[in-house]
Amino acid sequence: PEWALHVAETGTQGLELARTLRPDLVLIDMNLPDTTGLQLIRTLRSDSDTVRLRCIALSADAMSEQIEAARVAGFDDYWTKPIDVPRVLADLADVLV
Repeated sequence: PEWALHVAETGTQGLELARTLRPDLVLIDMNLPDTTGLQLIRTLRSDSDTVRLRCIALSADAMSEQIEAARVAGFDDYWTKPIDVPRVLADLADVLV
């Protein structure tokens, strides 16, 4: 009941929401219709208003090279699809304490 979920369908919409809302956590799909998660995290990390946002990558690609690239680009964590709901809820509880 203390959480509010805001959904963006594109990277552009997500960037605007992140800048406006400055949420406690941003989940970013790595394959957005208008950009990639890597491009979006680089934009967020280069902006003084969003540089400190906690950002987690979401992707069906579980290759170690992709995970490492996401972490190097600035993601705080990398969750693979299909989402393991109990793990995600536990991680969310840890992140949003």
